Formats: sequence, structure tokens, C-alpha cells
Amino acid sequence: MAHRFLVPLDGSGVSEAVLDWVSREAREVGAEVTLLQVVVPLPAGSLAAMAPMALPDDTLERTLEELKAQAREYLSRVAGRLSQEGLKCDTAVRVGVPADEILAACEAAGADLVAMATHGRSGIGRLVLGSVAEEVVRRSRTPVLLVRPQKG
Repeated sequence: MAHRFLVPLDGSGVSEAVLDWVSREAREVGAEVTLLQVVVPLPAGSLAAMAPMALPDDTLERTLEELKAQAREYLSRVAGRLSQEGLKCDTAVRVGVPADEILAACEAAGADLVAMATHGRSGIGRLVLGSVAEEVVRRSRTPVLLVRPQKG
């Protein structure tokens, strides 16, 4: 019986497809939920390469702080919805490589289950973009539940 679910979200409707399952099952087993969003920092030269003018030295740091603040706001809204459904939720924002940070957060939270949606890419899209879900499944010592969103 799981007592803490880690739920990685990326802000998309696809990633939120797991929330119905999480809400139902967490209430049934009395699990607490940790919502996680991983902020991926831009490589140092990438923002400067896109800008036609020189950027202040703190631009990348400020942008990262803004991304983290947006992630915290987003997770707070989702946690609020789940709390209204009777779940005990907390949130975490981490910075780095998504699969690495999901696995680290799983250990830090003492999660018994990672529940996440998969974008369901295949073929060339999967080769080019990779699969965070696949990486988490392959490397996790904690059970991972993957939910594929219904095509509508």
C-alpha cells in the first residue's frame, strides 16, 4: 500500500492526465501527494544567441528564478484543486535534467510510487525528444505508474 505518491507535472494537459487516477487512489489508500515540476535551465549561450542585443549579466539567473516562481504558482493551483478533493498535498520545484530530478525527488520525498503521464511519442519523435517517462521507469527503484492520456 502506497503512502506517498510523487506526481511529476510539466504544466501541460497531457501531464495532468494522471491526476484523476492520483486523486481517486490516494484517497482510497490514504496516501499523501507530492507534486513536482522540474525547471530545465537554458544553456548559458542559448538565450544570448537569440537576443539581438547584449543581455545584462543577471538575465539567465533572473529568468531561472522567474521559471521557478511560475512552477511554484502552477503547482500551488493544482495542489489547491487536489486539496479540495480531500488530499494532503505538498509541492516541489527542482532545477535540472527532468529524469534525474524526478528520481532524486522520489528519494527525497520517500515516495512509494511515482505516478506520471506519458506523452506517448513513438518513432522519430521519441528518438529526437527522448522519453522522460521511459528513463524514469528504467532507472527507478520505486514502482512507476504511467498513464497515457485518452485521445479525444
